[in-house]
Amino acid sequence: MSSSLSHCGPPSLSSLQHTLASYRKPEAPPLTSLATKRIDNATNNDVMINFLKMRLKAKPYSILECEFLHVQCAAHILNLVVTEGLKGFGTSISIIKNIVKFVRSLPARMTKFKSCIELEKITYTKMVCLDVQTRWNYVYLMLSSAEKYEAFALLEEDESDHFVAPSSIEWENAKLFVRFLKFFYDATLKFSSLKNVTSNSYFIQLSIIQNTLNDGICNDNHILSFVSFYMKTTYDKY
Repeated sequence: MSSSLSHCGPPSLSSLQHTLASYRKPEAPPLTSLATKRIDNATNNDVMINFLKMRLKAKPYSILECEFLHVQCAAHILNLVVTEGLKGFGTSISIIKNIVKFVRSLPARMTKFKSCIELEKITYTKMVCLDVQTRWNYVYLMLSSAEKYEAFALLEEDESDHFVAPSSIEWENAKLFVRFLKFFYDATLKFSSLKNVTSNSYFIQLSIIQNTLNDGICNDNHILSFVSFYMKTTYDKY
């Protein structure tokens, strides 16, 4: 048996204890082995893992006395890797985030933006979305939706006192990063699946991520190369 739990130490411990206790019920199947526990590498979880090892290593269902009990969460590590890299792309992200926030701040501004979309004859229908600071994948979703709209430049003509649309170079950088981040976004979805086994695809995704980072470091775009280098440094750390 392997389990996957959250950041929080005490609730995770309580949840696992409840799971183990359920196997002691007469109608439950026998617990034959306890292989690993997949969990984020937060400091408070280290305390819980050490406690579990002391409690479980002598049990007949523990494997190798729980020496390899702790398996770090790949999705959490990937989040750390990408978050570190995005720090180097902060200026362009902030500019696009500000214009998206401006458009979505008032219904009247959204209406005017939709009018600009119609004038530009843009057929893309998905509306721009805001990012979430604690989740880098929302940055990807924000950039991927925003880069479809050239209507921001038209809106700037009417709202020049309130915001400045990104330059053509900043849009090109955004489009480049959308393609780059998609590999990590797809990997996060695969790692975070709750209804499918993920261990069989782990090394495939790991290989894709490593190749993407190596290609990014060699890219002619110095910003992408810089970001990829710092992401690869964090990647190698884990």
